[in-house]
Amino acid sequence: MLMQAIDIKRIMFVALCFFTALFAYAGVKSLIDSLKPADGLTGIYGQYVGRDFVFFYAAAKHAVTGNIADLYANYWVNNTSGSIIPELGNQLLPEWGWLYPPHYLLLITPLGFLPYYYALGLWLTVSLLLPAFVLWHFWKMRGGLWLAAVFNINVIYCLSMGQNALIFSAIAGMGIALLQKRPLLAGVCFAVLSMKPHFAVLIPLALILGRYWQALLYTIASILLLMAATSLAFGWDVWAMAAAHFTSVKSVSLTSEIWFFSIYSTYRALLEIGLPEIYAWYGYFLIAALTLYGVVKVWRGENTLAEKWLAFAIAALLCSPYNLAYDSVWLALPAMVWLYQTLMQNRKLPLTVYILLAMLIFAIAIISIGNYMAILLIISSLVMLLLLDSPLDKAPD
Repeated sequence: MLMQAIDIKRIMFVALCFFTALFAYAGVKSLIDSLKPADGLTGIYGQYVGRDFVFFYAAAKHAVTGNIADLYANYWVNNTSGSIIPELGNQLLPEWGWLYPPHYLLLITPLGFLPYYYALGLWLTVSLLLPAFVLWHFWKMRGGLWLAAVFNINVIYCLSMGQNALIFSAIAGMGIALLQKRPLLAGVCFAVLSMKPHFAVLIPLALILGRYWQALLYTIASILLLMAATSLAFGWDVWAMAAAHFTSVKSVSLTSEIWFFSIYSTYRALLEIGLPEIYAWYGYFLIAALTLYGVVKVWRGENTLAEKWLAFAIAALLCSPYNLAYDSVWLALPAMVWLYQTLMQNRKLPLTVYILLAMLIFAIAIISIGNYMAILLIISSLVMLLLLDSPLDKAPD
């Protein structure tokens, strides 16, 4: 009787808007303060805004100047950022591998023609406006929940890092929204996602499970065209250079000696709480197997596109041993879309599901509490995935 008297959806909506406003205020203030010269470009968590964008910009400069061989040599160019990006002074670029395939350079090369701050401004603008447009136009989100999604703490953190997760997450949402009505455009979107290497496996699997054969063919064709365009732009040997480079650095992102602010990566999370490496791998493969089972159920079933997007996003993170904190935006956007559709359709869900959704939506805020929270978030993501195919939330698209 008590649960019937409590309007869970109204409480969830009010709490969501309140916490989003709170986190958005803190995040936006930090972004603004970080742009003041006196603060030395120091932003959220003590890092200057666009910290990771520096790598994208330096790669774009390599593409513009034709120094692709340097980009794929050793771990990095072993130089100071001052020689590549004078605006940043002499901050050292760490030795780190360029872990993106060559056709990613097609996306970022135009940035290399711009001064650093103009390129950063353009990158951040696209990173914010593209998800906002996708949620508004393709998923028909409106009002307070649309604003809550756009100014979610995960979005703000990703912006502060200058990372590409927002752009790719929005493209994934666009492609899934177009699956049924515009398979050609969906295929183009999925081809762009192949610039994140592990999606080259996950995307075809999802399309096969969902029997989206046209979209699958268009995806394959678009990827081949992108690869051909890349070869024409940067030389036919660029793929061989990249393959050799990936072989030389493949262990860097998984080594237990390197600390990462990891989120939704079972392997990294288990390492960070002190488990031996072999048990971290066992835990990773167990979670990955359960995740694939959930994806099969959701994409083969009569589930909504929003449910399929959320399932895809969860799988994209739980099936990869390498994810960082900004990747939490992958969950926040589809979780907000699914919540919005649930509220608009007046569907009844148990309190447990709302709690799980809240955890996914505020992932970066929760993970900031401590490493052990990563385990809780991983389990919550898996439970949410397995619940998506339950009869509690069935509804037509």
